[in-house]
Amino acid sequence: MYSKWLINKGLTPTAARIVVLEVLAQHSSLTAGDIYIIANKISELKIGTIYRVLSDLEKYSLIKRVLLGQKKSVYKLREQKINCNIRDAKNGEVITDYDCELNKLLEEILHKLDGKYSAIDVILYK
Repeated sequence: MYSKWLINKGLTPTAARIVVLEVLAQHSSLTAGDIYIIANKISELKIGTIYRVLSDLEKYSLIKRVLLGQKKSVYKLREQKINCNIRDAKNGEVITDYDCELNKLLEEILHKLDGKYSAIDVILYK
């Protein structure tokens, strides 16, 4: 499946690209470091390889990079429209996929907006 995606976008389906796509398909959003740790359980990849693959996949619109501030980013497949990332403003820690019910509510909001916006950021303070 991922080989076809890569070929259709004009990329060679290398083992590293396929592993990164598989990891991202299993988790809705991960940092490059998280991808590196998980990918190394499948295949021995260097962190530089992970960053190059992420750059290529982003450039060819197969994945999306979500900036979380202070040089922190998570990556996800383009087809994954909804995910909830909670970032602690005090220490910068990011929790991904906080709550499935919350994701469902966000999906309902997106559906009600009916494609008027390409991205929506929700910032809540307590």
